[in-house]
Amino acid sequence: MIKKNYYLILEIPRDEDQAGIREAFRRMAKRYHPDLAGPEWSHKFQDVHEAYEVLSHPEKRKKYNDELRRQEEKESARAGPVFVGRTGPPPEPLISQPINFRDFFTSANPIEALFERFCRNFS
Repeated sequence: MIKKNYYLILEIPRDEDQAGIREAFRRMAKRYHPDLAGPEWSHKFQDVHEAYEVLSHPEKRKKYNDELRRQEEKESARAGPVFVGRTGPPPEPLISQPINFRDFFTSANPIEALFERFCRNFS
């Protein structure tokens, strides 16, 4: 199972060529090298180096892309259908009458009615 997306680590698209991968590695290595950025960034530099090692070799990259594709298919199948729109009647307002702040402490709607309307909107 893949835990890291090397394309995101190097900030490159999946169809990047070898020259683009090398350039991205150099740019990221300059940014996160422990001698320049400090020792607290050494873990990020190791991730960049690991990503370059995999993506710069055609066989390793092909194997990694296959594993990444399988993982994405598995995650999309597990997610289930995505509902974009809302179906059914529009939600009711929580309070049927506008609030008059002068009468704030003498509200005509009891709390039970407010709670019932709230539950209806989210069920």
